[in-house]
Amino acid sequence: MSRRALAAVIVVFLAWGAVGVARSSFTLGGERWFPLADDQMVSMRYAKNLAGGHGLTWNPPSASRGAGDGERVEGISNPLWTFAMAGLHLTGLPAPLLGLAVKLVALALLAANLAVVRRLAQELAPHAPVAAWGAVVLTAGASSLLYWAVQGFEVALLVLLIDLALFGLVRWRGDARGLLAPSMALGVATLVRLDAAVAALVAVLFVAATARGSRLRKAAIPAGIILGFLAFQTVLRLATYGEWLPNTYALKMTGYPTLLRVGTGLVWLGLAAWGAGLVVALPALGLAAWAGDARRRLLAGLVVAAAAYSAWVGGDAWEELGLANRFVAVGLPAFAVLVGLLLARLAERPPFARPLVAGLLIALAALALEGKGQPERTLAWIRADLPYKAAEYRELTALARAVADVTAPDARVAVVWAGLLPYLVDRPCIDLLGKSDRVVARGEAARFETAGPFFTWRNPTGNAWGHFYPGHLKWNYAWSVGEQRPDVIAQVWGDTSGLQPYLKDYQSVALGGDPRLTVGLRKGSPRVRWERLSAPR
Repeated sequence: MSRRALAAVIVVFLAWGAVGVARSSFTLGGERWFPLADDQMVSMRYAKNLAGGHGLTWNPPSASRGAGDGERVEGISNPLWTFAMAGLHLTGLPAPLLGLAVKLVALALLAANLAVVRRLAQELAPHAPVAAWGAVVLTAGASSLLYWAVQGFEVALLVLLIDLALFGLVRWRGDARGLLAPSMALGVATLVRLDAAVAALVAVLFVAATARGSRLRKAAIPAGIILGFLAFQTVLRLATYGEWLPNTYALKMTGYPTLLRVGTGLVWLGLAAWGAGLVVALPALGLAAWAGDARRRLLAGLVVAAAAYSAWVGGDAWEELGLANRFVAVGLPAFAVLVGLLLARLAERPPFARPLVAGLLIALAALALEGKGQPERTLAWIRADLPYKAAEYRELTALARAVADVTAPDARVAVVWAGLLPYLVDRPCIDLLGKSDRVVARGEAARFETAGPFFTWRNPTGNAWGHFYPGHLKWNYAWSVGEQRPDVIAQVWGDTSGLQPYLKDYQSVALGGDPRLTVGLRKGSPRVRWERLSAPR
């Protein structure tokens, strides 16, 4: 694959990405907005406070009026990406365009990664151009990677760092110096997201298994560098938040039976791999396992480790979208290279093997399109028409504006969507689902038997084995509303029976007379601008 061909693929990819960015936007009040996924808007709120001199915190300390407000809680799992967002805030871009800047950075990182994927495939199959073509085209056409980039997730940066590390390792010729660059890339990746340590472990095992002489000494080089990065961020976390792990770990990994969590992760993993994905995955991974080349097994090890980690944590919060989740997505380029190598191997076979190549190409196309045999999904892939939730974000933006209009700057707002609304309303907020609340995060999660029918819409099995919903199974109205007494209840979640005793202190108001913007306002609150309400007090 020539550089000119690569450039052409990148141009097509960026054009496709631009369509996705446009589809993810909306117009409100004559302005074009480019919101990120709400999870990433949580990071944007942290970034905004950091850029404003308040520190890496969800609620600025200056806004503190009681329990929970201004408390430093690490409600993010992507610190380095959040620091990059803070840098964008310092540019002075208006709020509607800051999300666009993040999306464009993510797309540029994915475009750069296509060059890395090409070099990676060429290093493993230098005399088989079909390998590079297959790897690059499949990576460029992965709608999962496009989706996470357009939604502003850190996946793009994580993928680039991991693939740079893989490229350094497949080129490694046994010298200690050759391990420095890939080890540094993996160390930085752990700053992007802590679970990059899974990819780092695969790399360390590869070095230990393939080094000639002094294996432990050479494996100690990447292990030492990566542990240094982990120790560095742990010290900073202890100094800043007083915790060994992010609050998101307690939220998602505690208070729920481990077996059921892993069972849910396996269910979603199986659904994602079924069909064309499995048809391609098994021969590609089989080739890597039996090819006699440890470098191919390195790539396969990353793919398997990413899938295993996804199952261990119970999958992601958006599995119902039918896309490869954030944890599996980091292994997609490595998997694409393996598929490219498989295509190259089959292309060398006698003519009677050509139907196998054709069949694999068809399965490969189905995997890239992620249509799963559904024409409408294939058309959506071509149009970059993925579930960006632009309509929901438009409504949240309108709600944020309405809440800001009828409250004082120190009014406390209880939210479920803890990203876009708090970011725009710019008030001290109460996170009902606990991402930035220690008390909620350390509580018990709702079980299948006790949560009621609220989550059946995303339960693929209809029983406890498909019930786990990362980050969305913990709420504590006695604490969040009863103890913290928000001035505004903007949203509610799950079983609201625990909220009922406190509703006598609130009145329901449709802001601006719009039923979609209905909130609960605490009666008599001096931080509610009652005179601005269209409804009587």
